[in-house]
Amino acid sequence: MSKKHVFSGVTAEVLGRLRHEDDGAYVLELDPDRVGGVLIRRSGFGEVAVRFDHDRERAEMTVTIVKKPMLLPTAVLLAEMSLALRRASGEAA
Repeated sequence: MSKKHVFSGVTAEVLGRLRHEDDGAYVLELDPDRVGGVLIRRSGFGEVAVRFDHDRERAEMTVTIVKKPMLLPTAVLLAEMSLALRRASGEAA
């Protein structure tokens, strides 16, 4: 499985806030350059693994869904990621 999506308006500041929102529900493994990595979340439905790469100049984050439970729609996963990014940028309460 490999589905990509690009989120715009993701500055280094937003990404930094997102990394600090960890509620213990996921594991974030950063690449040595700290501009990409893998986020892994385990739940009762199964495991989700998402690869992300941040382009600082374009303020974009490309995510690739590496693994997800069959019963979890891709749209729901992307909507959750979008909400987390909006919260980190201060756009959502």
